[in-house]
Formats: sequence, C-alpha cells, structure tokens
Amino acid sequence: MLEKNVLLFGSAREPYDNVIKIVFPKVVKGKIIKDIIFRDLDKISHLKDCCMLAINQEYVKDFDVEIDMDNVKEIAVLPPLSGG
Repeated sequence: MLEKNVLLFGSAREPYDNVIKIVFPKVVKGKIIKDIIFRDLDKISHLKDCCMLAINQEYVKDFDVEIDMDNVKEIAVLPPLSGG
C-alpha cells in the first residue's frame, strides 16, 4: 500500500483541503483508484460519475489499465468546470 497526494479542484475541493493523502494498492486499475478516492471522500461522492482523473498531469483515458503506483507523483480530481 502506498500513500499518494490527491489534488482536488473546483467543487471537489470545497468540503476538503486542496490536497488529501489517500492510501492505494501498489498496482491498481484506474477505475479502482477512482472508487477509492470517492469512497474516502464521501462528501463529494455525488461527483464521481462526472469527474475526470489525471495522473502525473495526464488525463486517465482507459480506466481498465493497471497503474504502478510507484510511478505516480500526483493524482488530480477534476470536476466539470463552468464558465462565466
């Protein structure tokens, strides 16, 4: 298990700090990363289906690919943004 920084943006960060530490398995699929994040951050669980994830500043496009968390520096949760 490895502890990683999860960066929160937009409406996802309102109930939390900007950076949260969460523990993940050493090798894990993108969809499990998302499940773990939204399980631990239950105040934003309603955003799970509309948020994007970025790992090391690259969007996760295939949530079925296994990711070696040793290579992960940061994970970002990016909710939809609204302009004005």
